[in-house]
Formats: sequence, structure tokens, C-alpha cells
Amino acid sequence: MNKENLSDNNIDKYDLDNFKKTFQTSELLKNLGLTRDTIRYYEEIGLIRPNKDSNNNYRKFTFDDIYSLLGIEFYKKRGLALAEIADVTRDSDFSQIDMILHNKQLQ
Repeated sequence: MNKENLSDNNIDKYDLDNFKKTFQTSELLKNLGLTRDTIRYYEEIGLIRPNKDSNNNYRKFTFDDIYSLLGIEFYKKRGLALAEIADVTRDSDFSQIDMILHNKQLQ
């Protein structure tokens, strides 16, 4: 998502400024309740792709990364395996997502 699209959606300056903010792993651990190993594993299998600070190699998470993490947890609670979550989060076809969730309910 780029800044031009955001301003078209009437998002105020405060939101635009915060959208640019990045978060360190420790902040995610504290606020999302995930473990460091979980976040690293999600990164390893490609579910998230945080940027790295070139000065210290620390991972820097954006709001998009946080949104992805919340989505992963949402789908995990509905019984999807990580491979299924990867498919769902990479595919924007809502009919396929609905079908996968419906099939999970039937199991």
C-alpha cells in the first residue's frame, strides 16, 4: 500500500505518520503475545518479510507486518496449517479463502 492510496481514503496526518512507523521484535512480543521463535519461524517460511536495519541488522516491522501476523493468528485459530495460511495470505481470491475455511469447518 502506498501513501497516495492512503490519502485517497481520507486517512488523517496522524495515521499517515504512524503508518510509516516501524517496530522492533521486542515491541511485537510485548504487544502481540507471540514468541521470538514464532516470529523467526514465520519469517523463515516466508509468511512475513520484515525489513532489516542496515546499521545493526535488527528486524524492523511495519504495520503491514503486524497485519500479516494478526492474520496468521486468525487463521491458525480456525484450524488452518501454516502451509494453508501461506496459500490464503498470498491469494486475494476471497472465494478460495471461503472454500478453505468452509472445508475446515466440515473436518
